[in-house]
Amino acid sequence: MKRLRLAAAMPMTGSLDHPLDPYQEIDGLRAGVEKIASLRANRPLRRATQSTIIAAMARWAECRPDVAALGARYIRALCAHAPMLEDEKFLLGISNHPEFPRRRRWLESLMGLYEGAWRPARHAEQIERMLNDALQRDEAQSARLDAIRPVASRYLSPNAAAFLSGEAVDQRIPIADVLARYGVPADTGLARAVANTAIRVWVAQLCKYIALSSKARALLEYGLSDLANSLAIDPGLLAEAIGRVIAWVPDEDEKTVAFVRDWLLDHPRFGDPRLPANQPKWAVMAAGPRERMIRWLAKGDLLFFFDFVMPRGRNPHGRKEFWLQYIDLVEDSAVALSPVDIARLRLSVTETLRYARADSTSGEVSAFIMRFGGKSKFVVAEFSQTGNAAYIHDAERFETLVGGMRARRYYVATTPNGLKSQTAMITKYSHLEGWEIRVHDELRHLGLRRRPLR
Repeated sequence: MKRLRLAAAMPMTGSLDHPLDPYQEIDGLRAGVEKIASLRANRPLRRATQSTIIAAMARWAECRPDVAALGARYIRALCAHAPMLEDEKFLLGISNHPEFPRRRRWLESLMGLYEGAWRPARHAEQIERMLNDALQRDEAQSARLDAIRPVASRYLSPNAAAFLSGEAVDQRIPIADVLARYGVPADTGLARAVANTAIRVWVAQLCKYIALSSKARALLEYGLSDLANSLAIDPGLLAEAIGRVIAWVPDEDEKTVAFVRDWLLDHPRFGDPRLPANQPKWAVMAAGPRERMIRWLAKGDLLFFFDFVMPRGRNPHGRKEFWLQYIDLVEDSAVALSPVDIARLRLSVTETLRYARADSTSGEVSAFIMRFGGKSKFVVAEFSQTGNAAYIHDAERFETLVGGMRARRYYVATTPNGLKSQTAMITKYSHLEGWEIRVHDELRHLGLRRRPLR
């Protein structure tokens, strides 16, 4: 005040010698108030204690159906208590309460129950209507309510899952991003419905593509990377969708086949269908896609063996082309690497490889093993080094004596437990001129009919 009196008597320079802009002068204070208001509006909802819920239910038993008689504290507690979704008197009373449209905690708590049970059977339409009406009043404020308000008629409706999944698929974004946009917890019934609807929409769009264009490939990669990894998807639905994907991928597109195959191998709900531990997971999928996946794996094993394991990719005697004609008939396959090949491949290959170990006297012989299921189930063992005859074994004796297709270690030896076992053997053959005709006749005798080379 002394300064103001002095300013009236004599000129001064400074903030008091010209009119003041109140908005500018209190800008810092205003920003602080807005920050506090935002924090208050968006702070997480605290769950009511069990004792509070018990007391609220006791009070409700006394005053039912007069919701107003509960008081704000007990109303807030019961709006987050799941059994109240089945109490028609409570729902009617809360919807008519004059404070309901402006009480953020009441609205968000009730909305959380609705999302958790997603569309409770008895009163879904009533809950959707009361929440919609309250949001349109635009009185309660929070980041979550403000995000839902513009789309409330679609969000609070039977079409909510289709609406949210459509946002994800149309924008090619993960389901988790869409749920986060509206504050939907991932463990709610609504979140599960969105994940299941999205996988249906995605695979339907994908299978409309006849040719594997760049758009189709991008849609495939998006679905497998951002949608199908969700554990919220029903196992049967996921198996059906992925089965359609397996059937849709053209065999001649080796890059896409490898992408889908590797995704299946790494996915916790699938894995390698040839492994006993994974067979129950694949049991929910149709036989056709499962068998096609096994053929992809067998072809991958064959190409890996002849293109990478064989020294400098050599293919003596044309064995690679011969067995490619039968690859669609392979029921199981395995690659067993020698210590020398294991060391060599670790220096040149960065990805994780699936193989067994092959022990031999020289330590240099690797093997490619295939099981077929013709009239008589049998196993073929081919070797990487020339001078080794190929062996055809009885599948049952191979399983008992040699260790079967999933052994971790094989022995390249004529011992009863070796890949050259005389006990398990049906026949053997050397790769002399005309060997293809002899082996073809033997395979046909065993009930195997060749398919055209792809």
